[in-house]
Amino acid sequence: PPRSTLFPYTTLFRSPVDALTIDIVGSGSVSVSDDGKVGVCNLSSSSTCMVGDADPIGLVAAPGGSPSAVSWSGASCGTSSNVTGDTCSFTSGGNETDAVGFTDTIRTVAGVGGLVSVSDSPSSGQDCGASAGTAECTVGDGDQITLLATPSSGYSFTGWTGGPCDGSALESCPAFEATGDESVTANFAVTTYQVSAGVSSGSGSASITDQGVDGTSYCNGSSSCLAAAGDQITI
Repeated sequence: PPRSTLFPYTTLFRSPVDALTIDIVGSGSVSVSDDGKVGVCNLSSSSTCMVGDADPIGLVAAPGGSPSAVSWSGASCGTSSNVTGDTCSFTSGGNETDAVGFTDTIRTVAGVGGLVSVSDSPSSGQDCGASAGTAECTVGDGDQITLLATPSSGYSFTGWTGGPCDGSALESCPAFEATGDESVTANFAVTTYQVSAGVSSGSGSASITDQGVDGTSYCNGSSSCLAAAGDQITI
């Protein structure tokens, strides 16, 4: 039929859109702004947000714990010039995936005579192998963290001090949730044994010489003393 001059046909054009997938590791959220429109998507877990093609995009990360470090990666946020602290800004140019990680630092101190290892579940950050002395392990904020103290030969574990493990006498510290940076110390002591010497009959006396593993002599002339594991005992 002839077209009415009162109701002309209208052609509608739909602006192209891109699928922006954001992977969130750890406890936190991301707010997405599209061409100046703030909060077009508010994500608390990994998800996809539809944004306008060629639009300026802004991502703002909000950690769930405090303090917690924010790290960016991915198609656009992996470029350092697009990132300023908790914010990643870029121009959308097609479907892409970016990621943000919310992490905490677990600082462990293993006293002389042992090691400490850190396990992170569900491994948002990383598992850290057994370490002597002072070490730092990056874990996912909100993850379940387990610390394990392992005494060396001749030593025994005497307890934890500091952080969520403070006061625990268990070699495996009860699991705790990472909600910020922590510092924990595992304490160890030399294992000792009571050594005594005496004369069963007749007259005389007995004494003990204890040559320590560190080269020092202990218990000289004594008939009873504490000897460390590995020491050489002469009676």
